[in-house]
Amino acid sequence: GVTPSSGYLAYTLERVLHDVIVNELVLRIAKQASAHGWEMVWASKYEGSLFREDVPILEPDAFIRLEHEGKEYPFLIEYHGEDKRTRAIKKVRQYERAWESDLWQDAWEVEEFPPLLAVFKKEIVGEGYLDGIGESAPVGGRYYGRALAGIWEEDGLENWFNINDEEKGKVFPWHKGE
Repeated sequence: GVTPSSGYLAYTLERVLHDVIVNELVLRIAKQASAHGWEMVWASKYEGSLFREDVPILEPDAFIRLEHEGKEYPFLIEYHGEDKRTRAIKKVRQYERAWESDLWQDAWEVEEFPPLLAVFKKEIVGEGYLDGIGESAPVGGRYYGRALAGIWEEDGLENWFNINDEEKGKVFPWHKGE
């Protein structure tokens, strides 16, 4: 019974599905966090964007903060539905420019640049992140990747590919025993 925002009325199905997938991903993280006694604060793409002189320099799909007993773990989220490595390379460049800026500490109220959780439909996008990191070396950001198909599995949020170190690992504090 609620009319969607006017922007959605003009979106293609693919664009709407992008937002639905991002929302589902964030909701699954929130559910898992809650099951382990953590709370999650979710900022939208617009709230999580970084601006320099009213011009956006970084627009993550979501910014989340996991909180428990005075500890905070922030994460940035990107979803890629495309099948091109070039967009992932550009994303690494954008995230590295944002990391080098002095904007994120105040905007996100964090002391360390949050890791990026990149979820992608096609493997070639993950290869693009590897290329982007190699091209930008050394990098300041931490990048983790996961295939979209694996997210839907029961333990789909448990293991992520640490793109910086090229190895699988765990990203959420409840999986690390914290």
